Amino acid sequence: MRDDLHQVFDFITAEDGDIMLLIQKVEGEPESPAFEIDKNERSLWLHRSQNNSIELQEIDEEMLNKLLNMKKILVCEMNMPSSAENYDPEYIYEAVKL
Repeated sequence: MRDDLHQVFDFITAEDGDIMLLIQKVEGEPESPAFEIDKNERSLWLHRSQNNSIELQEIDEEMLNKLLNMKKILVCEMNMPSSAENYDPEYIYEAVKL
């Protein structure tokens, strides 16, 4: 399942080099989440479960290179309120690289 509504995303890099992906909450709970990188398309596929994947496009080349070296990333799915004051995490989980 491809969901083009998830093009609002961001990455945070911790001091130790770990990467967190921030995205809008997706319906359904994640089960055995994983990710893969398509360097040619500059995209990341986040497979939340066997039947639920989203593609994040136009990833910055510097971040793409960092992601290529990661074995796992932390994902935070946020409830996006109408005001930008209060973003509440719905799911926080690790996704392993395929």
